[in-house]
Amino acid sequence: MCCLLDMLRAVEELINLHTIDWDDDKFELQLFGFPVIRSAESMLLLKSIRKSLATRLEQPLVDRLIMLILQGAAIGMAFMLHGPTEAASGFQTLATMMGYMQSRRRHLVGLLHFIPKACRGCAFHTIRPPSPPTSGHLFHAHPARQSERSDAGSHC
Repeated sequence: MCCLLDMLRAVEELINLHTIDWDDDKFELQLFGFPVIRSAESMLLLKSIRKSLATRLEQPLVDRLIMLILQGAAIGMAFMLHGPTEAASGFQTLATMMGYMQSRRRHLVGLLHFIPKACRGCAFHTIRPPSPPTSGHLFHAHPARQSERSDAGSHC
């Protein structure tokens, strides 16, 4: 859970990078133009960016951002190799990755609230609680079945 929270925090921090006044146009072009999806080919540039970020930001923040860039590279490559290939365009540069994450921010925040509930049991019940008792038996509808006794199986 801690890693998920760090990743979601890093997404928020990445999205807000554009609000920082870098006061260095060359660095800004390097940073936002960094080829995320090809980061394996650009490790020296990533190391240089990391070093420059460390002079401007706190080290834990820099570590989270670099980890997110590497995760973004892996996600982008997975999209390229396994589809949907058009989604890979969201990971071409750091700027496009920021846009990709920004467009999904609401979903990521929803995931943040959903995960703890889903980890405690049936994900269906995190959305819809079981129906009240009927004729002494608890029934609840699952998407795949019309109705089912809640004590009939151990799926929840």
